[in-house]
Amino acid sequence: MIIYILIGVFVLGVGVAIALLVLKQDRKATQKNGGDRAGKEASLDKLMVQKGRLEWQEIQNHARLDELLAVEGTTMGGDSFQVIVSLGAKSHTEVIYIRVGRLIQRVPAGQSGIARIKQGEALRIVPGDASLSIDMLAQSVEKPADLLGNSGNPVVVSFVNSLAEGISIRYAARCVDMTHRFIKSWDLPSAQSDEAILAKVSSVADIAALADKVKDIQTASGFVARHGVPVPLEAGVCYILGSAGGRDLSFILLSEVALLIVPVFEPGLNLAQFLENLAVKSQMHARLVLRQDCSAVASQAPDGRYDLQSLGERNVLLGITNEDGAHVDVVRIEQDAKVHNLVTLKSCEAPQYKNVLVWLLPEQ
Repeated sequence: MIIYILIGVFVLGVGVAIALLVLKQDRKATQKNGGDRAGKEASLDKLMVQKGRLEWQEIQNHARLDELLAVEGTTMGGDSFQVIVSLGAKSHTEVIYIRVGRLIQRVPAGQSGIARIKQGEALRIVPGDASLSIDMLAQSVEKPADLLGNSGNPVVVSFVNSLAEGISIRYAARCVDMTHRFIKSWDLPSAQSDEAILAKVSSVADIAALADKVKDIQTASGFVARHGVPVPLEAGVCYILGSAGGRDLSFILLSEVALLIVPVFEPGLNLAQFLENLAVKSQMHARLVLRQDCSAVASQAPDGRYDLQSLGERNVLLGITNEDGAHVDVVRIEQDAKVHNLVTLKSCEAPQYKNVLVWLLPEQ
């Protein structure tokens, strides 16, 4: 009897030992899997971060030639960015131009730069929905990637003076790609090139704004007949100019207006079908933009080429270049010399491109 009891205790002890061993192995496996996941997430985060570094010896050579440093790339959100800094001063550097997507910041009047980065400091640029946030930091400047944070698409530029490694400019961003180049002062983006950039990146955004806000489709002739005199365009309405909507559209330009040249538009389409086919059929995108001195037309062709023309200097013709190389005028844009901000769009009735869609953009 005692023997049976001893055997039972022995078997029970072995069972407990095996159970404890299995539990220990499961814990190790769980910790390992958790560690693998954390490691993968950390690796992915590192893959998203691009870094660069320029030693003072290289910087000095370009500073003697009065050149500027331009750091450029593409954020994870698909927006191109550019940060331009001045060179030459060994104690500091000046940031003189910042652009992330459609957000642009220039040197304020009467100042030498947007921000001054001294030795041992870093500048962090964080793009928001409508503006750029700029922070000056004084820690971890030797590792600008550590200052990016865990969200958004920031760019960090630091000015390092290390006893061990000397003076250098370092930069980091959470982005798809990033590089740097040295430019001359005359290569700085002008106001005109800024507007060309806006036209280039705004096509998808403008169509998206139309799809989100449009509530009605009206003809140009109906708009003119209903009001009798030129008035501002109505928000949420897409106007059709051309064979399906009338030859002329006159209105008061108080906010930016988008234009889309399309080869075919059937007025019988309902709103849902119209939006579904809109992006596919578009051939050229353009914007009427407001400026203090005069209005301007920023346009983008299907191949990505863009142009900027001032309405104050002349009337503007927008057209399409066919596959055979022939240019076809589609719409003429005129600004009245006497009535402030009175703009008239006139269809040229090009046979291949019969309609121009016009809508008011939301205020920025």
